[in-house]
Amino acid sequence: MNPFPCRLFVLLLGSGIAFAEAPERAVFEPPLHEGHRVDVCRLWSQGCGQPAADYFCELQHYTQAFAFEVDDDIGASTPTRTLEDGRVCDQAYCDGFRSITCSGPKPGAGGEAPSFPPGVVDPPPPEPPAAPPPSDAPPWTAKDVIDARIDVQAQYALFRLLKGTPLQRVEASQLLSAIQSGALLGIYQQDQKVPALRAQELGSWWGELLPAGVEGRCVVEPLGKPALIAMRRGTPADTARYDAALLDAWRDCSIGINAPVRPYDASAPGDPPATGVAATCSGAEQRSVALQACADGYQARVDKCRRRFLKRAKGDPELAHQLELTETGRIDCATQSAPLHASCEQTAYDMCR
Repeated sequence: MNPFPCRLFVLLLGSGIAFAEAPERAVFEPPLHEGHRVDVCRLWSQGCGQPAADYFCELQHYTQAFAFEVDDDIGASTPTRTLEDGRVCDQAYCDGFRSITCSGPKPGAGGEAPSFPPGVVDPPPPEPPAAPPPSDAPPWTAKDVIDARIDVQAQYALFRLLKGTPLQRVEASQLLSAIQSGALLGIYQQDQKVPALRAQELGSWWGELLPAGVEGRCVVEPLGKPALIAMRRGTPADTARYDAALLDAWRDCSIGINAPVRPYDASAPGDPPATGVAATCSGAEQRSVALQACADGYQARVDKCRRRFLKRAKGDPELAHQLELTETGRIDCATQSAPLHASCEQTAYDMCR
């Protein structure tokens, strides 16, 4: 993710014609933090570009960043790490610094390292509201999953997910609800007709829909058209990895679905035996694990939602927030994702008695 329109950034340190003393400079190429490339954002989706570069230089005991270069979309091959909260970004949209040039003076003998205020971290998300009330809608069955808008490999994944953990069941149910309502166009292999035509519309071709190493992607462009999920073509060698990639792409869509979670009826005709049996959960310890997974899934969804708006706003947090409110109906990403969290927790309590 590169929120910046050009690749080399220079900060002029002074406006005079001549300097009394040239500042000391050092080039870090590439800049690293705890074994990873430095992420372009100081905090997750916050303080991107100059603030992050300045903070890196302060950590090296320089005054600020004189210049920096950005590497676009490197996270899948070269994960990045944010400086302030130490979070690793390993998705294709993650950007890192290619180089940072720090400017002094660097403190020498008797000098003091520059001080800087601690970063302002996002407040904890609000307590999620109650899950949507129970619905009179019948449970999902194989007839709902076997849909022309869902690729065969994705159908098998949904069968597995609907019988999986509480988080998997909730997200798979909401994904199906999104397809049935038309909020999501469908799930396709990247070379099938629908994603191929969408790629053409975007001035590309289906082979460029998924960057190297990425198994699935939610295509949200152009604005005004329903999103679709494109998955890598072929039969997946690792079904668990495919399932995780599908859910990751679904979270990228950032579609708020407040439909009640419907359980899956595996006893109805058509359930493929190759997709396993329903997962079981019992006792307080397993319930605690399930509830933590619910919280992690909620936070992942919020993070993805915010990063998408920040990228569209080219790194401007204020503009990103305005886009977020406009496109999500005057609510924020956390509020939009809260029903999923509540439904997941309710499912966990129902499963793990």
